[in-house]
Amino acid sequence: MIERIADLLVATFASGMGVLGLLLALLFNLTRMDFKRRRRGPRRVKAHMVPKNDEYVTLTPERARVRRARAMQMEAEAAREEAARQESLKAREDERRIALALIFVPPGQRERYRQEWNAEMASLSAREASAFALQLLWSAPRTGAMLWLKRTFGRRPA
Repeated sequence: MIERIADLLVATFASGMGVLGLLLALLFNLTRMDFKRRRRGPRRVKAHMVPKNDEYVTLTPERARVRRARAMQMEAEAAREEAARQESLKAREDERRIALALIFVPPGQRERYRQEWNAEMASLSAREASAFALQLLWSAPRTGAMLWLKRTFGRRPA
C-alpha cells in the first residue's frame, strides 16, 4: 500500500515537473523569438550605396568620401550652433540672477550695483560668471538688509 502511494506521488511529481519544464521551455523560446525579430536601430547600408528611385546605386569611392566629409562638416556645424545656443542660454540665466539680486538692493543704488556686477561678470569665464551670479543671488537679501540699515540709521560714531 505504501509502495503504491509512493509510486503515485512520484508519478504525479514527475508529470508536474514535466509540465513545468515544458512551460519554461515554451517561455524561453517565445522570448528568444521576440529578440530575433526585434531590429536594433536603423537598417545599415554601406557608405557607398545610396537610395535612388527605390534602388540602391553604387557611388564611386571619391564621391562617397565627399559625401562623408560633407556630412561630418554639417554635424560639426550643428554642434557649434548648439554650443553657442547653450552659451547664450547660460548668459541669459546669469543676467536673470543678477536682475533678481538687484531687487534686494535699495532703488537709489541699483544702477551702480548693476554696472559693478556686470563689469565683474565680464572679466570672468563662463563657469566662474555663473558661480558668481549664483553667489550674488544667494547673498543679495543680506546685502540689501545691510544697505537698508545703513541708509536708515546711518553711520554712528564709535
